Amino acid sequence: MSTLTARLTQLALIALLLALPHGAAAQDERDRGLLQGFLEDNLSTEGRAVRIEGFEGALSSEATLELLTIADEDGIWLTLKDVTLDWSRLALLRGRLQVTKLSAGEILLPRLPKPQEGIEVPDAEATGFSLPDLPVAVNVEEVAADRIVLGAPVLGEEVTLSLAGSLTLDDGAGNAELDITRLDRDTDKVLLNASYSNADRALGIDLTVTEAEGGLASSLMGIPGAPSLELSVTGDAPLDDFTAEIALDTDGERRIGGTVTVQAPAPDAEAPEGGAPLTFAADIGGDIAPVFAPEYRAFFGRDIALVLRGSKPAGGGLGIETLSLTSAALTLEGNLQLGADNWPQEFDLTGRIASQDGAPVLLPLSGPKTTLEGMDLALRYDRATGDEWRLTLDASGLERDDLTLANAQLKGGGTLLPGAGGAAGHVDGALDFGASGLALTDPDLKAALGDALNGDIAFDWTQGDPFRLTSLAVNGQGFDIDGSAEITGLSKPIAPRLSASVALKAENLARFAGLAGTDLEGAADVQIDAAITPTEGEMEVSVKGSAQDLALGQPRLDPMLAGRIELVLDARRGKDGTFVDQLRVQSPATDLTASVAWKSDGSTADLALALADAALIAPGLNGPAKLTLDADQAGDRWTIRAGGSGPGEAVLTADGTVDVVGGKPGIFDGTATLVASDLARYAALAGRDLGGAASVLVEARGNLSDLSGQAEIQVTGQDLAVGIEAADRILRGASTARIDAQRSADGALTLSRGALETPQISLDATGYYAADGAGEATVDVTGDNLSIGIAQVDRLLQGKSSAHVEALRSADGGLTLRAGRVKTPQIDASASGFMAANGAAEASVDVTGTNIAIGIAQVDSLLRGRSTLNAEVAREAGGALVIKEADLNTPQVTATASGTIGTDGNAAAQFDARLANVALLAPGIPGPATAKGTVRGDGSGYIIDTNATGPAGITAAVSGRIGNDGTLNLDARGKAPLALADVFISPRSLSGIANFDLSVNGPPAVSSVTGTITTSGAGLALPKLKLALQGINANIRLTGGAAQIDIGSGVSTGGRLSANGRIGLSPPFQADIAADLQNIGITDPGLYTTTANGRITFNGPATGGANIAGTINLGEVNIQVPSGAISAGADLPGLEHINEPAAVRRTRGFANLLDNGANGGPGNGNGGGPSYGLDVQVNAPARIFIRGRGLDAELGGALHLRGTTVQVIPEGQFDLLRGRLDLLGKRLDLIEGYLRMQGSFVPFLHLVAQAESGDVQVYITIDGPADEPEITFSSQPDLPEDQIVSQLIFGRDLSQISAFQAIQLASAVATLADKGGGGVVGKLRKGFGLDNLDVTTGEGDTTEVKAGKYLSENIYSEVEVDSEGQTQINLNLQINKRLKAKGSFGADGDSGLGIFFEKDY
Repeated sequence: MSTLTARLTQLALIALLLALPHGAAAQDERDRGLLQGFLEDNLSTEGRAVRIEGFEGALSSEATLELLTIADEDGIWLTLKDVTLDWSRLALLRGRLQVTKLSAGEILLPRLPKPQEGIEVPDAEATGFSLPDLPVAVNVEEVAADRIVLGAPVLGEEVTLSLAGSLTLDDGAGNAELDITRLDRDTDKVLLNASYSNADRALGIDLTVTEAEGGLASSLMGIPGAPSLELSVTGDAPLDDFTAEIALDTDGERRIGGTVTVQAPAPDAEAPEGGAPLTFAADIGGDIAPVFAPEYRAFFGRDIALVLRGSKPAGGGLGIETLSLTSAALTLEGNLQLGADNWPQEFDLTGRIASQDGAPVLLPLSGPKTTLEGMDLALRYDRATGDEWRLTLDASGLERDDLTLANAQLKGGGTLLPGAGGAAGHVDGALDFGASGLALTDPDLKAALGDALNGDIAFDWTQGDPFRLTSLAVNGQGFDIDGSAEITGLSKPIAPRLSASVALKAENLARFAGLAGTDLEGAADVQIDAAITPTEGEMEVSVKGSAQDLALGQPRLDPMLAGRIELVLDARRGKDGTFVDQLRVQSPATDLTASVAWKSDGSTADLALALADAALIAPGLNGPAKLTLDADQAGDRWTIRAGGSGPGEAVLTADGTVDVVGGKPGIFDGTATLVASDLARYAALAGRDLGGAASVLVEARGNLSDLSGQAEIQVTGQDLAVGIEAADRILRGASTARIDAQRSADGALTLSRGALETPQISLDATGYYAADGAGEATVDVTGDNLSIGIAQVDRLLQGKSSAHVEALRSADGGLTLRAGRVKTPQIDASASGFMAANGAAEASVDVTGTNIAIGIAQVDSLLRGRSTLNAEVAREAGGALVIKEADLNTPQVTATASGTIGTDGNAAAQFDARLANVALLAPGIPGPATAKGTVRGDGSGYIIDTNATGPAGITAAVSGRIGNDGTLNLDARGKAPLALADVFISPRSLSGIANFDLSVNGPPAVSSVTGTITTSGAGLALPKLKLALQGINANIRLTGGAAQIDIGSGVSTGGRLSANGRIGLSPPFQADIAADLQNIGITDPGLYTTTANGRITFNGPATGGANIAGTINLGEVNIQVPSGAISAGADLPGLEHINEPAAVRRTRGFANLLDNGANGGPGNGNGGGPSYGLDVQVNAPARIFIRGRGLDAELGGALHLRGTTVQVIPEGQFDLLRGRLDLLGKRLDLIEGYLRMQGSFVPFLHLVAQAESGDVQVYITIDGPADEPEITFSSQPDLPEDQIVSQLIFGRDLSQISAFQAIQLASAVATLADKGGGGVVGKLRKGFGLDNLDVTTGEGDTTEVKAGKYLSENIYSEVEVDSEGQTQINLNLQINKRLKAKGSFGADGDSGLGIFFEKDY
């Protein structure tokens, strides 16, 4: 009521102001400035803005305004148009507000205003009802609104109304009339006629609401079917005995009816302050069920009744003698008696919800259907019998779509002591609650709450003291909540203060993960203490607690929270600001501290974070890390400082200022530095191989409000690496970089300077990028022996190099290369061109080369000398490509091309090329080669016609069509020397001519190729196999994606080889080929010779997995145990070739003398090629002869090769048939032996010879590869080797033989051993005191002995004696390091003298 009075008083004062006299001459000027501004300012409040337009006649009897709007922060919520106020200013001076008419053409209320924050404190004392006494009388004869539109958010649907009425308030009497009619439903009306007089206390009310079916009221009340409705409230009588009749009808039938009576006699005129007694009653009932859904009939029944009887004594207090609300399933009975002190003297409330048949009751509640089996309520207190009060509430069988509750209880009680004799009143209580059989359909709630909850509540309040919630406990499955609270200031409601303390324990936070919306894990124990004064906006919060293995479902954050976490938070908010006095989070891996003081001025903030291992937040980054941040405010300016450290000795520092105005950041200025000595530590984080050390300095300033500003970045690096080989090579060593850039408020970017300096390059760049997309860039680069890791390119970049680029971009996206040039000692290239936004483009390229060499011999030979390339290419907007010119000229190659290729398939292009000497690519085929042709397009494809000629009969002609769909129809015919392939198969070589006649019909695939390739009399040299194929006649037919081959040739070692079969031309190159061997000679000079016959098949995929099978029958096999020399000198292990010339290395490669790391031979499993299965039988039942060094043996047998070509598994061997060993006329019989393959195709020998010499049995064993067997001597009884040999040859001890017998002994050893180093010969050399003893065995088993001795440091003498008695003496004189004199004198009279110059390479 006080608010209504204030508003009316405000309006009256505004009207009084309008009535004051003003100068007429200034009226028009001041209407807007003074009056309109006064109204807007006084009617506007925080959160409500009033704006008036077209305000006229403020000082006349008729004031109008065109528009009035009221808005909140969401926009306009009320609009009044064409408002008229017809009133009397003179009447206002006489104390009357006389309004003839107050009208509006249109009122728009699209929504309700946002509620305003704040508390409206009611009057402290209660007063009786009366109309307000205003300082003026109010008489509004007519109030009208032609059209009122209420938006759907107001009433649920848009409604259009008209309003008419009047209002009188004068001398304690008032009358109001109101007529509201829906314009869109003229049957729906609200009529009100109400009056009241303070003099006779007569109250009259006549309210009628009628609407047809589907009306607004029935829809808002949710009445099923929205029936027609009529509501009436009527009454006219003094308040001494007032009765109002109430009736509600739907569809013409009475639903609710009854009376409300009030008996309030007037106060005693002699003691008006004493008040008067008041009685009231209500008796309302009816069949309300049809108003709701029929399904609620079980709850309401056919009669629901409300009976209320009560009184309010004149001396104070309140009595409700009867309260009764009954329906079919509901019974609520009670009474209440309050004393004059408003403390209860008695209350008794009982209630029950239950159906008569015991079935669940459907409750008339909104939302999902809710049923209840039963509920009982009892609340009792009687001061006459004691101070105790009791409450009992039991409910069972609650069910709805989202939950089921089997049982719920709330039980407890306490004491209630009214104040008496000056003592304060007191009330306390304790309640226990519990819920069991709780089943929730929401899985997140179900996991969090479980199926049962229980707890207790205890409170205590003494009048004048704070209200205390001494205990609040909630216990669930796996969690406990304990707390207490206190409310102070209840006697001063303008500043109540709530303080609370809550303890939360949760054993497993994972059960709350669904509610939190994240993958919670771990356990928590937290104590929260808080205090708040709502009306003052003051608050204090303190949080202390711990957690164990906390996880929030954030991979970067969760590792920081592992283990035990300690949390401390102290925060407060008051009139001086908001403060976080302390925030600390500690875990085994993390230590976070922070504090904040947030004020209108002088704010500060500090933060420090320390990580035991940065890998917690950045996997792959190992080592401790720290971050600090502090900020302080002075006026609008914030000063911010930051620092940090991390792995790789990284250190970050930053400081700067930023102006914050109106909560928005503006001008800023800052500097940051970053130093890291080992960027490799950040490689895993960056996802690339970083390396080196770097120092970065950034200086920036500008305005954050429009993102304008400028920045300077300086980088110093050492051996930087970014994981890109080309860039890493350029950045190797010391490097520096600088970027100076600016951004304008409209978004334009300018690079005023960009520079990079490394030992290899120097780069400078400038440019800009405008807000409309236009831009320009200039780049200059100079290099010194650039290397990017691509050998061919690196060769071109050797020496001094430079590059210059100027490029433009237009606003529409077009690009222009104004200038582009690259210069190196080998090339000078320039380019220019453009590409328009519509796709049209043009480019011009000019390249001049001088002795270009990229390291590929064949290409380098073509580019030797001066070479040029000129090209002009254009692209039309429609997509057609035009080659205006393309010319290549070198001393060896000339080529030209030109033409047009359209997007519609039409094309016309031609080329002409000449190679001066084919021998540059194919040695041995000298002479020029030419190629020319044309390409024509006809819309459906391209027609090709090319011809090529060259030396040695080279001819080729290709013609046909290439369809737009890629289909080919081409023919290729001609001849080509097979030697063209030599560069690809070296050291193997081909000779002869290949004739080809091929066609391609279909898609571009080998399956579309048909035709033949033939050779006649061709040859293939295989130096590593020491043989050649001669007279190769081949016929290869291509069809169906495969080649049918038929090849025959002679073999240089004798015999003939033929092969035929089929092999696929697509992976895995399925093959079925058979090879026939006819008396093919197989030889390794000095080691073995034989002939082979048989058939070998190759079946399966050639890429690996095929099988090689067949049978090879060997003819007579002769294996020669090689003769050689033995000496007591040393070999040269570990010989390395330093700065080996390419020609020497190539020669050693052809000789297979390069050490490539593969120590095994064939079958050792170390090959890198494909693997094929083996099933080959090698037969040689006899005639395998092993001869040499006195050995003559015959073997026979068979060998089966199994396994794979990567790991051969030989099975079987060739066993000794017969044999002997001759040693200086001594014949030793071979008693055992065999030959087998063991991983290598060099035969492995094992032979044992036996002889008797007196009482000694002598055994000679030959073991090892046939090209390097080992010979050992053994005897029975056991003797040293030299004694065994002496006994074998002479039948006596070594000490008993003559000098000539010693030579014979050496000859025998040479015959058998063929070994260097020590052994028997070494012992003999040492025994005779010689520097060199060399025994050699020649053909015919002749023996030669050389004995040498140094006579001085530079004179060496050597005597040679052979078994035929020839003698020679040699003398060597070393004059200096490279000059030597040699002389020789022989027994046959030959002599010689020479001077020699020697130099080791």
